[in-house]
Amino acid sequence: MRTLIRLLVIALAALVVQRGVGGSPPNDPPKAIDSYAKAFDWWKAQATGDQPSISARELEILGSELEGAPTAEVRAALAKVQPYLDLVRAGGRTAEYGLELDRSQGFGLLMPHLQALRNAARVLRLDAEVRLADGDARGATDSLLAITGFATHARQDAVLISSLVSGALLTLNDAAIDRAMSVGALDAERAGQLADALAALRGPDPLAITDAVKSEAGLVRASLEQWLKDGEPIEALVGAAPGSINANELTPERVDADVTTLEKMYGEAAEAASNPDREAGRAALAALEARAANGEAGLLGRLLMPSLLRCADSSWRVSDMLDKRWEMLNAIRLGKASPMKFANAAFAYLRIAALMDTLGRDEQEAMEAARLAGAALDPEARQRARRTLASLRGRLREAFAEAAERERCDFSVSREPRPSLIASYLPGLRGGLRALGADAALGPDEAQASGTEADSHETAPSSDRNLVPSGASRQPPFVEEEAVAASLRAARHLAMDPGIGHSVFAASILSEAAANLSDATAAGRLDAAAIVRLRAVAVTVDRGDPAGFTKSMEADRELAAARLTVNGDRDKAMVLNTLKKRGDGFTYFLLLEQVRVASPHEDASDEAIAASMARWRDLAMHHAPLLGVGDLVPHKIAVDACNRIVSRLRPADPAKPDSRDWYEYVTSFSWTQAIDLAAWREAASDALGVMDKLLPKPEENRLGPSEGAAAPTQAPKEAAP
Repeated sequence: MRTLIRLLVIALAALVVQRGVGGSPPNDPPKAIDSYAKAFDWWKAQATGDQPSISARELEILGSELEGAPTAEVRAALAKVQPYLDLVRAGGRTAEYGLELDRSQGFGLLMPHLQALRNAARVLRLDAEVRLADGDARGATDSLLAITGFATHARQDAVLISSLVSGALLTLNDAAIDRAMSVGALDAERAGQLADALAALRGPDPLAITDAVKSEAGLVRASLEQWLKDGEPIEALVGAAPGSINANELTPERVDADVTTLEKMYGEAAEAASNPDREAGRAALAALEARAANGEAGLLGRLLMPSLLRCADSSWRVSDMLDKRWEMLNAIRLGKASPMKFANAAFAYLRIAALMDTLGRDEQEAMEAARLAGAALDPEARQRARRTLASLRGRLREAFAEAAERERCDFSVSREPRPSLIASYLPGLRGGLRALGADAALGPDEAQASGTEADSHETAPSSDRNLVPSGASRQPPFVEEEAVAASLRAARHLAMDPGIGHSVFAASILSEAAANLSDATAAGRLDAAAIVRLRAVAVTVDRGDPAGFTKSMEADRELAAARLTVNGDRDKAMVLNTLKKRGDGFTYFLLLEQVRVASPHEDASDEAIAASMARWRDLAMHHAPLLGVGDLVPHKIAVDACNRIVSRLRPADPAKPDSRDWYEYVTSFSWTQAIDLAAWREAASDALGVMDKLLPKPEENRLGPSEGAAAPTQAPKEAAP
């Protein structure tokens, strides 16, 4: 039995699209294929013609997702293909498809429009992402609706390859819609438009696999009849190696009988694929494939029966995806859910991390001194810290306010590999929170306190401080309430996305927030109203596992086992069992960045490993004062152990790595000082306990609105596992 891949290779050997020479009659409704044909001709001339106007670099940009903010280069590339964008967008929004396929060609029926539609979808995705970045939700929605139209049209071909391409287009579109929802860009109207477009595709067979399977038998018969008529070598027809088929056995009578049996089996497959009982349908399709492999439809059946179970699984996966996305969009349309319910806080946090990563050592030192010494700094040092903070306040306040509105957090949008102990955004994110704490620790700005600034901090009500626009002529300094609230939210968001690195940073953030809160209450800088507001934020943090260590350990241990596995599921189970026996601290240790780079799955150069280790040393040894991570791992142990891992685990033959090497190392390695995750778990719980005392529930708070702040409590001890 040949898999679907062979059938697709056959189908893509030559590409022919059949369409009328004269186009649609003037009075006929517009057809999508007319806009597509013009767009594809334009692209061919400008991208691959004798004198293309689109460079290789621009083609690369247009086929990629947007990373970060739109650059001038990205905007220029999109501007250059604007005529193409207008045409494909018009085609995707046209209800009537209009493509007529000449099925008498059999396997000679090839479809260049499929690859062209996939290219158009990628360019429209980029267009939508740039529009979202610019606040143009209407334009972004138009592009997303067009991609849905591409998928709707492709499934109408009633050919398996077209159905699978339709699924790929819908998957790409779903990711683009998710991004729009992740930034809270879809209001009720836009969400309703997208929901209506997806509604037409919902059901048990969104990719029209049933129609495609029925049609596939006709293509097989047409191809074999053409072979019998022309006498062409059958090896070329079915993609088999010369000599592997005895053509003498394939008499016209035998071919007709086999094709008749194959057509019957395709009919059974179509019925199975449309069965609402998926397990029953899956079993029936598996049995059909086994029958074909055993020769029920003869030699041709073994060669030409595609993997119909794989096709059905793709359709069922897309069906579930569409249902889930439609429910989200419909909830926004009906007002049952705010757009912010589905927005992703990770986008705001990644902006904060990128901002903080631009700071030099001197700027970091100034803010770190302010964070640790606060008002005790000499005037010159205070002023230096204030200047640095003043350049950051607007963007930090805007990003943290954005994150505060969002209920979910998923850092997979960063596309960083996992598992990894210190993802690149984590030091910058914690650095952003520390910047808030440093600003608050310095106390009121002297210039504003003296009344020399028109937009004094005192003019902004405390309830509005989180939402002060970044465009203000001068951003007021952060206060303790903002700093603690942002830390609580960030810790909760990190715990939502399980990963040991996320949990360790969340615990550190909670510890520093508790210390800041203790200092603020001791100094009487929080009134009763601020305490009530902070309590409302604090109660959202899980009391049982504030930093999410339990889920993080489970998730990263699974990922680590998969990464260390070479020889399949059995080996993975052995690695996973070994990791569990060695305990949490060992898994934590394995997730150092050097281990990720030195995995036998990667062809990492010595230079890449050296650069990775240099970056780690800079962070671990506090060469980056504000962004350093030396408090999170014992530096000397980490570096020494990583050096030994790199030298020990590189296989002699990279092409043939052996999981046994990993087992031996994992089971035999020991270190002089354990990395104790329990200390970080305790630190997170202790920090939350301190905050609960400082932020009592309303019935526990005996203070009236004018009776002062809550009594100070000792700050949690610094966690130093």
